[in-house]
Amino acid sequence: MSKGLYWLFLQVYHAGLWIAAWFHPKAKAWVEGRRGWRADLRNWRAEHPGQLIWMHCASLGEFEQGRPILEALRATRPDLKLVLTFFSPSGYEQRKDYQSADYITYLPPDGPGRARQWLRELEPAAAIFVKYEFWYYHLQALGRADIPTLLIAASFRPGQVFFRWYGGFFRNMLRHFTHLFVQQPIHQELLRSIGIEAVTVAGDPRVDRVATIAEEQVDFPLIDTFRGEALVWIAGSSWPPDDAILLARAAEHWTEDWKLIIAPHDISDRSVRQLAARLPLPYCRYSQAPDADTLRQSRILILDTMGMLSQIYQYGDAAYIGGGFGAGIHNTLEPAAHGLPVVFGPRYQKFPEAVELIRRGGAQSLRSAGEFHAIWVNWSRPTQRQAASEQVTAYIRDNRGATQRILDGLPG
Repeated sequence: MSKGLYWLFLQVYHAGLWIAAWFHPKAKAWVEGRRGWRADLRNWRAEHPGQLIWMHCASLGEFEQGRPILEALRATRPDLKLVLTFFSPSGYEQRKDYQSADYITYLPPDGPGRARQWLRELEPAAAIFVKYEFWYYHLQALGRADIPTLLIAASFRPGQVFFRWYGGFFRNMLRHFTHLFVQQPIHQELLRSIGIEAVTVAGDPRVDRVATIAEEQVDFPLIDTFRGEALVWIAGSSWPPDDAILLARAAEHWTEDWKLIIAPHDISDRSVRQLAARLPLPYCRYSQAPDADTLRQSRILILDTMGMLSQIYQYGDAAYIGGGFGAGIHNTLEPAAHGLPVVFGPRYQKFPEAVELIRRGGAQSLRSAGEFHAIWVNWSRPTQRQAASEQVTAYIRDNRGATQRILDGLPG
């Protein structure tokens, strides 16, 4: 792609969003959320002068990777103004009231004029982009203004456009970054193969966050009563294809030594009722506050609440992470922080932590109910389950410290 083609792509893309805004709520939120951004930012900045760090995230997943950096900056540099931007409405809507940032808004659409205006109003001392946000004109404007620009929690794969013969335009975008903090040594090697040398292997800041959360255990008496003396398999953010695998041999898997907790991705009442109708064993819903007898007699618990899953893993012995039969798996680090061996569907290659957990033997991927049964049999053996758990725990231990390594690389 050339610069001219990129500019043309932006025009078509933005026009498409404006048209879609008439019919699609998410597109409407994208457009409406950016109206008046310049005046809003100018007014806020006039009332909040001083040194400022800007962090940009595509959406919620990237925010979780950047979050430990923001919170560490807030704790160690309370004088700094922290601005957080999102590309996606899904990220902005869920974190627009986040307390560790002083100003939260959408990133203005990419373009030479808007990028220059944004920097004139914002006046950042440094910019931090999380994982894989590459907007040419914003990066170009940062470079021309000589503003230190960092990419953190980055991961790269050999097949990406940066490493293709036709990827020169995208390689040039990478060169606008002052420094790149990548998750694994292979990512550093890939960048060096195309002449990008300002690279540090820092790891994934999410590891620090999930490890801290795991250490701050919160008691959930209902979960403890449900567990009793049984082993517990926890399905986090499961989708219907995941549920089908977990329930294919339910009478064999969840009636004696093991119980199952399902935390569905969609917790709307309709979706949870549909899931419950498929359960062939006694079950209960967490939101209905079942009594102790019901909890003890139930073999399956539906965790139909928000914000609890990361702490519930403390009650588990193994985890199934959903999403691997769709766009990609959900969070594997949360169960890993509690030492749980992890299993997930086949679409995990874009997640370095999942690839590494498999390599170490702390995780497995599957494609069918039959493969899940084989893993269930294997992890029902205490020695096999413990061996996998030790590898997961070692991964978390070996990968802590990314937050501090990135903070050490920030300009003073």
